[in-house]
Amino acid sequence: MSSNLLRSVEPMEMTDPIITNESPPMARVGQYIRMQRKMTKFIILTVVNITVTVGLLGFITIENGRTNADLEILKNSVGKLEQHGKELLKAVHPDIRKNIAENFSNPKQNCWDVNAIHNDLEIFGSESLKVHYKGDGSGHRSVFAKHPILFTESGIFYFEIKIKSCKSLCSIGFATKAMPLDENVGQNSDSCAYQSDGQFWVNGLNNIGMPNFSRGDFVGCGINLATRRIIFTKNGQPLNTSNLFLSPPFGFPLFPFVSLSDSGDLIETNFGPQFKFDPAKVILNFPRQNYCDANVCDENLQIIGNKSLNVHYKGTSSDNYHSVFAKYPIALNKHLSDFFYYEISVMKKGKSDRLMFGFADKQQNKLEVSIGYEKGTYAYESDGYIWINGEGKGKNAEYSYGVGDTVGIGVNLATRKIIFTKNGLRLDVSDFMVDPSFADHSFYPFVSLHVFGNQIEANFGPNFKFDLATL
Repeated sequence: MSSNLLRSVEPMEMTDPIITNESPPMARVGQYIRMQRKMTKFIILTVVNITVTVGLLGFITIENGRTNADLEILKNSVGKLEQHGKELLKAVHPDIRKNIAENFSNPKQNCWDVNAIHNDLEIFGSESLKVHYKGDGSGHRSVFAKHPILFTESGIFYFEIKIKSCKSLCSIGFATKAMPLDENVGQNSDSCAYQSDGQFWVNGLNNIGMPNFSRGDFVGCGINLATRRIIFTKNGQPLNTSNLFLSPPFGFPLFPFVSLSDSGDLIETNFGPQFKFDPAKVILNFPRQNYCDANVCDENLQIIGNKSLNVHYKGTSSDNYHSVFAKYPIALNKHLSDFFYYEISVMKKGKSDRLMFGFADKQQNKLEVSIGYEKGTYAYESDGYIWINGEGKGKNAEYSYGVGDTVGIGVNLATRKIIFTKNGLRLDVSDFMVDPSFADHSFYPFVSLHVFGNQIEANFGPNFKFDLATL
């Protein structure tokens, strides 16, 4: 898995024309390919159905006391049909088979729903991501996405559209499917939208004074699933939505939604995973780029590197841990972001790999003690021990780490749950939480080294070995 969380990239420019009966013959090739894809899906489903039939008939045969020989004859007969279906599948053009396989491997990739669209709009494109206002005149015309927003305890939901043409008003947002298709998103209850004239609409109430958008702009809409804060973006930049929250009486489920208003309006959609906007900016808690603080560093340790992210044990004592704190604490404004996380990589070892890292209130801890053992601290030790509020939670050899390993610790600021990671994978310790008094203190990332030669490199983001999109 990539260490970059939902990397921010420039979406590919799409210039496919709308295909009509007046289009030249070559413009209709896509229609032929789509027919081939439908035929391929039919073949695949036929093969699957035949296979299921074999199992089902076998069950019925056994239940009625038929012999194994009878069952074998039945399987052989149906097996010939199954093989015939496979041969048909092999005959399909390899590019089409590859496309079908990719679609089957990600069945929940979202698209616009042909069964939830106003008659004046049309969906086109091989992935059903483009929406065009084909009708005459004007008036709000809307379409729903096929799949709803999946609400979880953390992470975000997000999607974007590119404005290809917008004569007056276009809107992006989410709503329940109870909303009529001839009304504008956001101006109806149980809906939320960013409108091209610079208005935010939530449950029928609007906020004005936001940036307008028009042809060529990328606009996005999302929800911080931990805090329920609504997210709007323009051309990769988050807009001020600090006072916009998804709260009762919102109905569920909610679906991505787009409204167009004039004949010829056209948008292209991106349901992920790569966007113009980087969702890591919302998920993560980064008030400033952090680094190791030379003013809060034990004399046995040395901070090296021009970014102050590497820590080396230069002393000779090995009777205890020696620590350094980060410059900036965890920002606890959970309405602006919902998660804090950082990682360290073990670069060198001395006589042993003994070290620990985590977060603690530096006002209550001394630099020459084992900080993670103290009350009010949370740490991950290299021998596989997890320390929660000064209490050891057991040793797991699989969680131990050393030179070459990258480990991480984070906290969900809305739920208080702590996560630990090793080499990009989350440890199975989901029941650990910070104390309710956590918000009353200033907690700082820290690292503690034990023996001469130990060296680590800290990573305060935004790109990590662990993919925060999996939370």
